[in-house]
Amino acid sequence: MRTSRLFAALSLIVLLSPALLFARSYSFYWYQPQYLDKVDDAARRLQFLAPQMFPDIPAAPGGGPKSTFTLDKFDGNSIGINISYTLSGVEDKPVGLLGLTTTPVPYRKSILISVVYADLIGFQVYSGANGSIAATWCAIPVQVSSIATPLCLPNLAALRQFIDTVATISVANGNPPLTGLSLSLRQVPPNDTRKHPERTGCEVMAVLLESPTAKAGLLEDDIVRTINGAPCTLEAMRSAVNEASAKPEGGTVRFDILRKNQILQLDARYPHIGVNTAALRQQVAANRATANQQSTTPAAGGAAPFRLGISARAVLESDLATVMLPKVQGLLITKVEKDGLAAEMEMLAGDVVIEINGTEINDMNAFTQLVRAGAVEKFKVWRKGQALELIVPQSM
Repeated sequence: MRTSRLFAALSLIVLLSPALLFARSYSFYWYQPQYLDKVDDAARRLQFLAPQMFPDIPAAPGGGPKSTFTLDKFDGNSIGINISYTLSGVEDKPVGLLGLTTTPVPYRKSILISVVYADLIGFQVYSGANGSIAATWCAIPVQVSSIATPLCLPNLAALRQFIDTVATISVANGNPPLTGLSLSLRQVPPNDTRKHPERTGCEVMAVLLESPTAKAGLLEDDIVRTINGAPCTLEAMRSAVNEASAKPEGGTVRFDILRKNQILQLDARYPHIGVNTAALRQQVAANRATANQQSTTPAAGGAAPFRLGISARAVLESDLATVMLPKVQGLLITKVEKDGLAAEMEMLAGDVVIEINGTEINDMNAFTQLVRAGAVEKFKVWRKGQALELIVPQSM
């Protein structure tokens, strides 16, 4: 019975997370992101954390995986993190017809993992082993209308740092601040309220440990009738928490609840979100202005100024059917500006850049560096199932 309720609630939006499906074997905790003062500090911290992410990737002999990352802002409410791993080392390869002997052979393998957060509301933190993943602390990104994949790190301190950096970068790129999610709700179905009108409101599906609602005394199966005097809805819960968290000293959210035929009033106090939104966004604007200036500055060695004029991101598994690619590779062009070099070369939104100068390209950092250095002579793009070669019409 309990499992069927959880699956029914999964169709709802906003404060419900897929983490609830594992509630019997995992412990879920509240965590309010701690915002950094500088976007560059957040980027450097992500760079430091990148090698610890995705612990199910096997370590390479003699040093383990090396990684880099790039950040892409796809549109007004989503950000993407691309993490590139380069595994290198020496492995024994069988030789001879029967393969009875081996010889050491050096190898190098690149892995690109992309994580996209759209309409991000916050994170639910949970502990416990997860299959083959050795990490004991994970975070599930809670989004408005979709289920996101958990991201695990070796310890709670590293996981909190990851949440802090993503929250900082998200706000800096124009999204609203993230508040710590403290409980999961579902609207009581109309059939239930017709028979029992006193149950009109939201049912508490789970209360996160150490959260303001847990400290206030809310319990699983409580019926929240009103929030700050307004009828309980999922949007009302979000608005009340955001309003309380925006106050300089923090604020209180009042819940009127029904518990075993008793009406109770409980107050949950939410701390202030310590984030200077305007300052973070000014830093992003300044960084973009510097990048635009650099993109029109002659490169070393006498290369001419250029302006490619595209927006791109790493190809995702979900893109394969649309772009007709056989595997995840390359960089998807999401926008082509009219007055840029890409438009002159007849690049199109939806093209996938799979090679530069005859070498495969999967890393946004490498792509940006090659373009800014004026080192690109030709692109190979994938368009509707065909590979096309586009020659740069001028020195970059």
